[in-house]
Amino acid sequence: MRRVLIVEPDDALRTALLDAVAGSGWQAEGAASLQGSPTDAASWNAILIDVSAADGLEGLARLAGGASTTAVVAMGPADRPGLAVRAAARGARAFLGKPFRIGALEAALTGIHTGPDPAPAVELLTEEPVMARTLRDAEAAAASDATVVILGENGSGRRRLAHFIHGRSHRRDGLLVEVECGALGERATEALFGADTSGAGRGATGQATGGSLLLQEVDELPLEAQPGLLGVMQSPRRREASRPALPRILATARRPLAEVVATGALRQDLCHRLEVIVLRIPPLRERPRDLETMARLLIERAAFAQGAEPPRLTPGALSALRRQSLPGNVRELENLAERAVLLFPGREIDFDALRTGIAPASEAPHNLNLRELERQTVIRSLAIHGGNRTHAARALGISARTLRNKIRDYGLR
Repeated sequence: MRRVLIVEPDDALRTALLDAVAGSGWQAEGAASLQGSPTDAASWNAILIDVSAADGLEGLARLAGGASTTAVVAMGPADRPGLAVRAAARGARAFLGKPFRIGALEAALTGIHTGPDPAPAVELLTEEPVMARTLRDAEAAAASDATVVILGENGSGRRRLAHFIHGRSHRRDGLLVEVECGALGERATEALFGADTSGAGRGATGQATGGSLLLQEVDELPLEAQPGLLGVMQSPRRREASRPALPRILATARRPLAEVVATGALRQDLCHRLEVIVLRIPPLRERPRDLETMARLLIERAAFAQGAEPPRLTPGALSALRRQSLPGNVRELENLAERAVLLFPGREIDFDALRTGIAPASEAPHNLNLRELERQTVIRSLAIHGGNRTHAARALGISARTLRNKIRDYGLR
């Protein structure tokens, strides 16, 4: 059973939280302070801590940094949004503004990611019922081996939700291997599952045996590759206990698979095999409360990583942000946050300048032309993501190939 420690100085509230959490299936214990906590942080799946005290944020940072498998949820007054942002920048997975409903607590615990990727799941932070419902459904899906299709727009967090499901499944000790469907050939799908008796083309994807296999953009799977995938999915071998366990299939798609079938680009029988469970991640434009929370969090996090003063997201800039369609969703918002830190450190954000990437002359760094601005943006994005080019490219809203070209052009090898 998952274990949670609740650190809350108010005795009555602590008791109420313990009762609520225990009713959600967690084994819960309470403490009035960290000094009075029963054991060390690493022995808990989650810690719920009040950070409004003078040393609350420092204690949170120690907890979040000391045990990578422990998720920390912060609590504090709802009228102090800056506290929520600072808590998130120091590793909190979620922030609950007091007073809060028990449903918000349940959603926060549902959103905790305790799988192999310990990074705070920004895409899964939510205060919106529609997203909380998706997380609850994902939690339920994790308990089975059923195939799951995750629908959503680019940058909405589909990949993160797949990791969320894998990390809560009985396969979490196995690997989650990711494959881009658009690049698969006729025999590649068979090789992925070890069905290719010649062993050709298996590579790293063969390591998914016993774990999970994430088929990214399954709606772009070439027709010639579909019979192989269908054959493996309906093979009796998947049900033979004496054979090595085949990976559990997770898939992402931008379009409902029925629409793809209607165009002739996807086989109807394969669609039926894939759509056992279908989850949808709503875009940010359908989650207005999450948009503000994520914007403030990502700005604070980018500033913290770069050692810069965070820019101020004024009501005017926030209003302008809400009017944007943000087709890139969280990924595009992250790109805007990094750009805001670069252009407006410690100053109010000019949203028009933020969208163009060019600060007003009075605010732009001296002697910095557009080429140099782009070069510094690439450098800082790579630094923020620890040199991971795939993650840096996603944050910048460009392809990995484009980023490689820019790295070469700017001599950043």
